[in-house]
Amino acid sequence: MNKSTWETRGVRLALLVVFMVILSSCPAFVDVLAPLVSITAPTAGASLGSTPISVTADASDDVGVTVVEFFVDGASLGTDTTAPYEASWAVTVADEVPHVLTATASDEAGNTATSAEVMVTVSLLDPTVAIASPAPDTALGSAPVLITAEATGNDGTEVTEVEFFVDGVSIGVDDTPTRLASRGALGFSIGWTFTPTQNGSHSLTAKATDGAGNSATTLATPVMTFLLGPGSPTVSSISGFVFEGTNENRAGTPLVGATVSVSTGESTTTG
Repeated sequence: MNKSTWETRGVRLALLVVFMVILSSCPAFVDVLAPLVSITAPTAGASLGSTPISVTADASDDVGVTVVEFFVDGASLGTDTTAPYEASWAVTVADEVPHVLTATASDEAGNTATSAEVMVTVSLLDPTVAIASPAPDTALGSAPVLITAEATGNDGTEVTEVEFFVDGVSIGVDDTPTRLASRGALGFSIGWTFTPTQNGSHSLTAKATDGAGNSATTLATPVMTFLLGPGSPTVSSISGFVFEGTNENRAGTPLVGATVSVSTGESTTTG
């Protein structure tokens, strides 16, 4: 091995030693940045009624989030190690008070961060609802009928909509209620127009839903529909009697022995 080769190797070794010295003098990488975390659902001020309630959060970190823990009023609700981060909250009637939700995120270096507080209210009481019109056993013709219902929310949660049904089939939803002073701050009157399409007995029901997702349905209101054709009955001929108290429309009380022909626009009946 010649002198030049030894010199080359010596230079390389010296450079390696210098590099190792420099490397050993540099401080190791230290992660001091805490994660970012925020609750995404439910939203602040929400009134919650369905159970269990899904509590979700977004979390991020420069290295990586290892776990997100959820809390209700400071008590742990559960943890999740994979995005999307979520915990389930099973509420009961005993929880019908305001609550504070938070979430804490941790990263691989042990740094932690806690989300802003989210205030929510639990409401599990169903609204009350009753059909105001038509009255039970009302006879309806072929003209459109306005079905109205009165609904009241509970626990400070207002009714958001009422859905109307005929024989169990939905005929429409009203989500623009008119407030009723007589029913207090949470009372509403809601209506939907129904046009009978066939003769017979029918049942009307209404389902009220509040802002927390609670709902209640009325008992069935029975009605009868009598569809008489395109026009109202008219007297087409009169013979063999005299009306008492007659007028231009031949209204009054016929005497015994009268014969009357009645037309509905589709057929004529004589009797």
